[in-house]
Amino acid sequence: MIQNTSEEDIYYFAYASNIDENIMQSRCKNSILISTNAVLEGYNIANDSFLSIKKSENRNIEGCIYKLNKEDLKKLDVYEGYPFVYNRIKKKIINKTDNTILNCYVYINNEYLLNQ
Repeated sequence: MIQNTSEEDIYYFAYASNIDENIMQSRCKNSILISTNAVLEGYNIANDSFLSIKKSENRNIEGCIYKLNKEDLKKLDVYEGYPFVYNRIKKKIINKTDNTILNCYVYINNEYLLNQ
């Protein structure tokens, strides 16, 4: 079931170091941890020159979901190098805590985005 959210709600799927709530709080002071049990299906971690994700059938990435405000999203954009190194796309993320699906922003290295 897709969870109803308002147009103003901003959700972010975190993987790698951003799953650490303390790190996220240092980067995005107003971030709210929604779930520590979330999954992005059909992707895998690509650990090349930049840590990113890439499409990969039958693979999943486990991570966290945070709710952000616009100010924190801008800060995260700067930290992630958006739009020069990473792009920000929306993906359906499964919140396994309550089996809902949220449309979340995910950062993906531009090199992998072009090859999809």
